[in-house]
Amino acid sequence: MTLSESREGDELIIERLSGPLPFRHRMAELGLLTGKTIRVVRYAPFKDPLEFTLHAGRLALRIHEADQVHVHLIRRATESGQS
Repeated sequence: MTLSESREGDELIIERLSGPLPFRHRMAELGLLTGKTIRVVRYAPFKDPLEFTLHAGRLALRIHEADQVHVHLIRRATESGQS
């Protein structure tokens, strides 16, 4: 599963990054590293970009970037969108 396929409120673990090497380096500099836990906060209108928490901060990625972040679902958000 990729980050772009997640729902608001989902908790995920980063499994790997794909895409060009410069993109993977940029994501690593932002703290998107294998084994890190993230939580999807919300999607903007039209589902692009998406906002998520990582460590104590919040980041946003465009959907085409989130397609390159492969994740494992820890906890699915409830139907109401709350975790």
